[in-house]
Amino acid sequence: MAYDKEDLIKKSLTAIKKHKIYFITDLISFLPCSRATFYGLQLDKLDAIKEEIDKQKILLNKKQRNNWFESHSATLQLALYKLTCSDDERKKLSTSFIESKTENVSPDLSELTTDEIKELLDDNDEGKEQKEVE
Repeated sequence: MAYDKEDLIKKSLTAIKKHKIYFITDLISFLPCSRATFYGLQLDKLDAIKEEIDKQKILLNKKQRNNWFESHSATLQLALYKLTCSDDERKKLSTSFIESKTENVSPDLSELTTDEIKELLDDNDEGKEQKEVE
C-alpha cells in the first residue's frame, strides 16, 4: 500500500502532541504504516518531527524540574540544585570529586642539535633494551 508522505508527516506531528511521544521508535506504533515504510520514507530524518519530539522532551523536563522544586524530598531538591548550580558549587557538594590536570611533559627540543637529539634517543633505546634483558 502506498502512503502519502505528507499525510504521514501530519499524522506523526499530531501523534507526538496527542500521546506525548519522546522517541521516534514509539511514534511508529501510532502510525498506520510499518517501521520499514517509516524509515524508507526517511521520516525519522525530518526536522519537523525531530523538533516536535525535542519540544515534548523539553516540556517533560521542565515539568519534572518544577515537581522537584515543589517536592519536600531532599534527594529531589539536591538533584535539581546540581542541575542548576555552578561548577564550583557542584565540586563542593561532591563527595568523590577528583580534579585531573595534565601538563605537556614533552621536553623542549628546539634548542638541541641533531646530534644531541640522536644521543637522547640512543640513550632511551638502551634503557629499553636493558629492561627487556632483565
